[in-house]
Amino acid sequence: MDNGLWPVICLEGMPPELAVKNDGKNWQNPHPPKGPPEYLKWQHICHEVVRHCRAKWGDAIHNWYFEVWNEPDARSYFSGTLEEYLKVYDHAVAGATSADPAIRIGGPASAGAEWCRPLLEHCASGHNDATGGRSCRVDFLSWHIYTVGAGIPVFDVLRMDCEAVRQAINAVPQCKDIPTIITEWGGASSHHPVHDRPFDAAFRTMAVRCFSITTSRWRSRFASVKDRLMRMKDFKAALPCLPKRRFPSPAFARSNCCAA
Repeated sequence: MDNGLWPVICLEGMPPELAVKNDGKNWQNPHPPKGPPEYLKWQHICHEVVRHCRAKWGDAIHNWYFEVWNEPDARSYFSGTLEEYLKVYDHAVAGATSADPAIRIGGPASAGAEWCRPLLEHCASGHNDATGGRSCRVDFLSWHIYTVGAGIPVFDVLRMDCEAVRQAINAVPQCKDIPTIITEWGGASSHHPVHDRPFDAAFRTMAVRCFSITTSRWRSRFASVKDRLMRMKDFKAALPCLPKRRFPSPAFARSNCCAA
């Protein structure tokens, strides 16, 4: 944050004690809560996360993005149904905003655009499981884009995904002005040789241009850094900008190009 970055806080992972199932993944547990009491406990967890952030960083957290879950439309990250995710979302919003109403909170951080429209429709007029009323707060719409299928980055995938999200927003008039944020994007979402190829920096730089052109008619941001510690034998095929041994990756070079 000292360098002007705004974090995206992902409210994800159901404590095994609350979930319908325990796969031994601890905080990465992808299963939804067992029932109403467990949903309320999940709501309290989200409250405590934001309360902690508020106590430590103060009003600075109003610039952050609190994102409910990570790729709930992907079975490896969320085993529940869309309806169960919407309940998880309702209670996360209720808990987080009770700690600080001024934060920005949204989702669904989906692997594609498929769950974007259902979330918007739910937030516009659906039943809110946390309050018992209608509608739910959503301050931004988020999703992820990765282009590698056969190992070759394809710009058409970026354009099509952005267009699909635009159509989802247009289909829900109450949300026509909602900001969007691409919180994960790149050539591949996992360890893949594309991350170490020289053209990856050029691809990512052109992807920024593609996002800017495609989303110029509606408000959109895109997160530019995905960095985390990896247990790897070397620095090859890594997701972070500065992998093991702190060796700059092509993604790091792209960040420098875009910042220049």
